[in-house]
Amino acid sequence: KKMSEAITLRLKHGSDMHTISIHPNSTLLDLRQAIFDITNVVPSMQKIMKGRALKGDQKTLTELKIKNRSALVLIGSSQSDVEQLAATAERIAAEPEIPDDEDPDAIDFDEYPHKKVLDRGPPEVGDDPIPDTQITIPRDGVRGLMTKQLVVVRISLKSEISQLWLSSSSTTQKIPFGSISDIIVHNTPGHPHYKILALKLGQKKPYYLYWMPQQYVRNFKNIILGFMF
Repeated sequence: KKMSEAITLRLKHGSDMHTISIHPNSTLLDLRQAIFDITNVVPSMQKIMKGRALKGDQKTLTELKIKNRSALVLIGSSQSDVEQLAATAERIAAEPEIPDDEDPDAIDFDEYPHKKVLDRGPPEVGDDPIPDTQITIPRDGVRGLMTKQLVVVRISLKSEISQLWLSSSSTTQKIPFGSISDIIVHNTPGHPHYKILALKLGQKKPYYLYWMPQQYVRNFKNIILGFMF
């Protein structure tokens, strides 16, 4: 019996595009191995999307209605990214906890630019804080944070591509998780249920985000720094 000709698939992983040549009678498990070979995302951590997640590792690509030039999306972290996150978790776990506002980079809220942001108050479009609660950041992000330039932004965590997005009315800034070495949390004077976040980006001065509702802080740090409580 003549073997079917190979088909070519298009695979999007984060900002990268790949092409895969594979026979249609190959199984989904075979496809996972081929994806691992080019992305270094282990099969057990792969979520392959074609409208919805593909399931049934022993099913053939034909059975899954995957045809020549089908477009697939891969969600998953590479082995090297997972190892880096594990190393970050170990480092954080080994460090002593520093209470809010008792860190080496404590800030003077009466100085520029902090004072002008705090004098402005929390944006009306922002999420309301929920006292004594920690919850997951919504899929559509958290509204109403503010930069030191008084720009109101929405923050979104794009875990599938390991990026923090800061979206204003005119632009979106994309910050790789790996470029954020630490996140220092400060209390906000006069507003006990809002926090100020200082993102440490290499040797640069911290990038400040104001008016973060306190219920999102732990989840924000966990995802970006890769530390699971």
